[in-house]
Amino acid sequence: MEQIERGYTYHDEKKYELAIKEFSEAIKLQPNNPGIYGLRGYVYKDRGQESQSVEDYDLAIADFTKSIELTPTAAAHCARGILYGYKGNREAALVEYNIAIQIDPNFSETYLHRGVWYGANNDFNKAIADWEKVLQINPDNYAAKALLDRVR
Repeated sequence: MEQIERGYTYHDEKKYELAIKEFSEAIKLQPNNPGIYGLRGYVYKDRGQESQSVEDYDLAIADFTKSIELTPTAAAHCARGILYGYKGNREAALVEYNIAIQIDPNFSETYLHRGVWYGANNDFNKAIADWEKVLQINPDNYAAKALLDRVR
């Protein structure tokens, strides 16, 4: 779908408004496609990170929520957990990470982010266990290696 291709391009170029427009057009054409909501959600998340916009985080959460309603995936729950964390809702973030792991225990990104959550909450034993799990799944994960090096 050309709207999705253009949306990817605009997102990569950090032309967030244009990417949102393209993904929104794609949603109009395929309103029951959970992946498109996720794509637009990532654009809102990235724009929110750059601008520190709580509104963008809320829009991203809404898109990931819609994606989950259509088809629950580990990636969508993990993304929603990250966003809840950005907003300071730590308990909701942990719930999302745990759901993501139940859906797909081999999705290493969830363990990476849950490990960060544990580290931020001074539970370093659980953080280390999660980062070690990342490396069991994906031995080349630089972020997990770096995080383990920092706490050991």
